[in-house]
Formats: sequence, structure tokens, C-alpha cells
Amino acid sequence: ELQVCGTSEGADRDLATVAHHVFTRGGRPSTQPVEAAPAGDGVEREVSWDAVTAAAATGASLELHRLALAAPIAIGPVEGTRLDAEAGWTLSAAAQFLARVDPDGILGGAP
Repeated sequence: ELQVCGTSEGADRDLATVAHHVFTRGGRPSTQPVEAAPAGDGVEREVSWDAVTAAAATGASLELHRLALAAPIAIGPVEGTRLDAEAGWTLSAAAQFLARVDPDGILGGAP
């Protein structure tokens, strides 16, 4: 799913760029059925794009959710930080810095 906003010329250009990159990397039209993926452990992890690339190179099937430039969320056999309460994951260095600088979360709090 993709949301684009801006001028109509800019949005058209951005959509054309995205479409080109999606299809050159194996994307498919929404009318083409998706093959059933093997069941994973169901645990969401915050991962790096390098971890996604490494897992995909082994042929692993991943579910990617909440995609972000820095850290997507993935389900499947990939190295990352678990998002469930049992994991006790730590804040990134930037988030730790922000928590120290803005302890009351006035600037929005740590990510």
C-alpha cells in the first residue's frame, strides 16, 4: 500500500518511479494471486534492511509490515528486535539521547 501526496505532476512522477522499481524487483500486480507462504512464528520484529536482504537471500519467506526507511517490521525467520512485551528491547542510541534531552516527551518522545 502506498500513499502519495503533492502536486498531480509530482505524484504521477513518483508513482511511475515506484512502479518501475517494484516490477524490476519482482513485484506483481494486485490482480495476480500470491502464493501461500509457510507459517512463521508470528512474532513481529523490528529489523534492518540488511537483515531482510540476508533472510531473503536464503529463500526465507517474510511478511513485512509498517515499512520504514530505517527499520521495517517483519514476521518470519529474520534477525531483529522482538516487539512483544517479553523481549525487553532497548532504545536505539538516538532514542536514548532524545529520552535524556526531552524526558517529558514534549518533542514527541522516543520512537
